[in-house]
Amino acid sequence: MSGVTKFPSYSWIVENIGSGPSNANSAETTFQHSAVTILSIDKYYGGVQRDTEGMISPGATNLLDASQTAEFFANCGPGFVRSVRRRSEVVSLFMYKTGSAEESTNFENAIRAGVARQGDGTSQFLNTLVIKIKALGVRFFQRTESQRTENLIAHDINSYMKVMDSASSAILHTKSASSGVVISFEVIPWAHNMHFYGLASLDLELNMESGQANIPKAMRKMNLLANSEFLAGLEYSISSWMNDLATLNSCVGELRSMLGFHGETLLVRRPDYTVPIIGAYTVRMLYETLMGAQDLDNGNISYLYTRQMSDLRQYTNNYYSQCVGVFEGDDYGLLGGKIQTTFWIDIQECNTPEKCNYPLSYFDAITGHCDTRTRPEDLIVRELVQTYCSPILQGVPI
Repeated sequence: MSGVTKFPSYSWIVENIGSGPSNANSAETTFQHSAVTILSIDKYYGGVQRDTEGMISPGATNLLDASQTAEFFANCGPGFVRSVRRRSEVVSLFMYKTGSAEESTNFENAIRAGVARQGDGTSQFLNTLVIKIKALGVRFFQRTESQRTENLIAHDINSYMKVMDSASSAILHTKSASSGVVISFEVIPWAHNMHFYGLASLDLELNMESGQANIPKAMRKMNLLANSEFLAGLEYSISSWMNDLATLNSCVGELRSMLGFHGETLLVRRPDYTVPIIGAYTVRMLYETLMGAQDLDNGNISYLYTRQMSDLRQYTNNYYSQCVGVFEGDDYGLLGGKIQTTFWIDIQECNTPEKCNYPLSYFDAITGHCDTRTRPEDLIVRELVQTYCSPILQGVPI
């Protein structure tokens, strides 16, 4: 079985082996055997290169036409999918019984030859043969009634071969290029897309003023690649922060609705995200922790969600918007050309205050600097929320 673990159909094989008919009432000792065949074909579909599906959408095109390249990268990311690798599989499971514990070489030879006849050594187990067939990522097309074998039902070796012929034809059909289980895909930078290359004005010559050095197109392209990755990282960091806060706010609302009848009920820890340092929490304990109420000197009360949103606003106002705003500036007579002419590391607004370009950073309005979000309440948002939200009650049916 070790040879088939890499195939998407592996779990189906494991579930079905040994589930064939039983001779429990027979006095004769029999042994069940299994054989597996897998037809697996990988297809590489370069749709972006050949058809209009890979063209930049009208909305994204409008951003580039308006020289809002930084906004384009913030919405579309730094790269695009150029090709997709898909896999189509037809897996067949043969189960049969014999009076011997040894597997039958005659049966294996019959599968390889694609035919089983009386007198060829296979007749002793043909009556116990069960064939199960599973197709993954195969698209069958309408055919004439006499040609239709797409039901994947086989009663013997001969009908099995007919099913496999039909499946092979379906997989290799010209219309099935976009069908199959996605195994991998190739992502490359937008600057390698010729449509983008023209829209981003990378093909235009720069208007140099007195004292300005010429910037080769290759360097402009390199700057664009590096800056797009940098901007995508900032966008991802802010989006993750906003998602965490949205989850926090939603979780508090759900916990509030549970307090009346289940305040002291323990909550289930999410199995896919469990931090060892976090102990057991009841509904009331988690609710009070996530509320994070603090008394202020003016008699008001501050809450965790409000403080975190304030941190996010400080970061976007004092760092993110300042940095991104530079990229949208004109340079060398090119609208929005700064993103092509300048590497982000040379832009003061993107490099200062220190640590602002690090992941999980926040802007401290008191010191005017950035630091990593490792304060106790930052850990609550990132770890406690992800461990228990959305909340599930222990021992209470969903």
